[in-house]
Amino acid sequence: MSSVVKIFAFSATFTPSCIWYEFARKSGDLSNVGSRLMQAENVGMRNLILGLFLLTFCPSAYSQSAICRDAADEPHHRVVLDSAQVRVLLLELPRIASTDSFCYGGPYVYIALGEGRSSMIPEGKGTFSRDWHGAEAQIVYQPQQQVVRNESGNTFRELVVELRRGVDYDPMIDYSAPDMFPPDLGSVKPTWAVSFVAGGVKFSRVQLATGEAIRISRAQHLLVALNDLTMEQAGAQNVSLNAQDFTNVNAGTLTNTGRDTARFILIEY
Repeated sequence: MSSVVKIFAFSATFTPSCIWYEFARKSGDLSNVGSRLMQAENVGMRNLILGLFLLTFCPSAYSQSAICRDAADEPHHRVVLDSAQVRVLLLELPRIASTDSFCYGGPYVYIALGEGRSSMIPEGKGTFSRDWHGAEAQIVYQPQQQVVRNESGNTFRELVVELRRGVDYDPMIDYSAPDMFPPDLGSVKPTWAVSFVAGGVKFSRVQLATGEAIRISRAQHLLVALNDLTMEQAGAQNVSLNAQDFTNVNAGTLTNTGRDTARFILIEY
């Protein structure tokens, strides 16, 4: 992609008539100053104002001149859901691979779907690296032009949920914490759910023991499997997913009919 940046400049020229006018102004003898000199003064003032305007706004215009590639057009991203409330993208990076430079369209929540290590390089800044343990979520309020790199030997997958209704900063949330999800019960209990809300979207991390069920109250849910699972969906087709796959589910009851505990994320939008 190439862009053309136009640099504007201005110059001020001091003519003999302008020097004479300044002398006449200081001496108090302006009685013979005609319309020609007044016109010269007006032109000079307009040039000065124009120059100050360009000096003030040119840096801003220059910084915005390079158009950032939308994440949907970046080869490692794929849009999996697009609605009035959210746009959900899957970022998939092979081992030791990097994205092209890109931008997300607004504030977003991103969820690492498995273990690994990735780095993020915002434009003009240093590299920020992180180890992931799987199913961890973070929120970004002000997207930046960036490059993401997979620093592990396995494919790195990340689900990105752009919040189209915006999101308010919550001073009660510790945004430096490694995970937006509240602490869960792990193996202490076979079935549990923890959740948080951002931009009117509810994110839940769920563990469901064999034979256990969970009630979904609204139709608009995206279910993301964290392990291989099979579930019965009342009044609809059964759900059978491999780890890190996803599907839409309807309102109703989901029952784990598999042999193993089901772990998944529900995004209610």
